[in-house]
Amino acid sequence: MDIRELRQDTITDSEADEVARLRNLVDPRRLRSDPPVSRQLAINELRPSVATVAFTYFGLFDGERLLGLAETSGAINAENADVCEVGICTDPTADSQQLSAQLYSHFDAHERARGRTRYWGWGDMASDATRSFWEDQLGYTLAYEERISRCALPNVDAQLMQRWLSQATNRAGGYHLVRAQAPFDDECIEYYAHALEAMNDAPIDDLVLENEVFDADRARQIESLHLSIRSSYQAVFAVETATGALAGFTAVRIPDAEPSLSHQSDTVTIDAHRKRGIGRWIKADMWTWLRSDRPDVLSLDTGNAESNQAMLSINEAMGFQDVLHHGVWHLPT
Repeated sequence: MDIRELRQDTITDSEADEVARLRNLVDPRRLRSDPPVSRQLAINELRPSVATVAFTYFGLFDGERLLGLAETSGAINAENADVCEVGICTDPTADSQQLSAQLYSHFDAHERARGRTRYWGWGDMASDATRSFWEDQLGYTLAYEERISRCALPNVDAQLMQRWLSQATNRAGGYHLVRAQAPFDDECIEYYAHALEAMNDAPIDDLVLENEVFDADRARQIESLHLSIRSSYQAVFAVETATGALAGFTAVRIPDAEPSLSHQSDTVTIDAHRKRGIGRWIKADMWTWLRSDRPDVLSLDTGNAESNQAMLSINEAMGFQDVLHHGVWHLPT
């Protein structure tokens, strides 16, 4: 067996076909009714690194057959550079524990050379193999629980969305919405930087992170990540009209190779502007925008902390339904 680093710009067609095959076998986000992962989607979603975030993908091959895949990501030249987020998937017909251990040993050396000292292991909470690897083999503990949900956009109650839009007229009369598609203009990239920084308040349960600081340049790097994986990225910003201050933000990522299965990105309402229905307003406006301009976007998948009841209640009202429950395991500091 050999372990190869897989990159978007150097992966071969046969390697990409194997990544697609493995994802079709073990990706818990995909439902039986979903179309199979294509070669192009498998290639596109190998994220390249940017100045402040590094992504690495390692494939464990037996000849030309891919038996395991590990993805690592983490900050570089920025806050929390000691943290490495890790996802491992393995062929269910092989020895999952052994394959995971081989991949772990390989990326551990790679990431520790970067100064990583804390690993966050992501995985499907319903998978006994995943739990056993992180808890029994490595002695990690569950620190964060995330619900992955999906919304079928054509099935959303249009009258409900109209009510959310209408209610904003009364509750958020001093605000307006700005729709934008990446790459953002200079004004919107400032809003985007503020929105990314506001995500420091998102619940992360027992995980520990230093607050991250974003300026326009760093926001451009995050924007470039979305575009580099061959996706459209569009956002709705809620702005306080009198001050020009950002009040709320929501965004979606639409993969070029699979727009029907798109992804809800971050949604946030800034603390000083809460209790005005802004979260519902921007979500309803995004739904309206997608239904009018992107009817090929049939569903959105999103992830929310199980402890984030405010966001979960909005999503449930829209019609988001559970797909799976993700966990993050770590060694407590």
